[in-house]
Amino acid sequence: MIIIDSIVIQSMLLLSFSVRLGYWFWPEGNLFWVIIGAPILSIPIFVKFGLYKAIVRFLGLHALWAVIKAVSLYALLWGYCFYVRN
Repeated sequence: MIIIDSIVIQSMLLLSFSVRLGYWFWPEGNLFWVIIGAPILSIPIFVKFGLYKAIVRFLGLHALWAVIKAVSLYALLWGYCFYVRN
């Protein structure tokens, strides 16, 4: 699950830049390393919120709430890191 999450996170970041810019975007320089390193920030957050245990055990309201909190925190931290670099 962690490997799949890493691939999906990087793919969605590339896709979001491409949709925003209107053409297929491939990062260069520091932005390339930011996108490649995105799972380094996200996976510990997902583990801390118990996402992997919650998803495997059951898919209920508790698991959905854990997903929302973890993904929101990750998005805020990633956005802040990207904002600070520029």
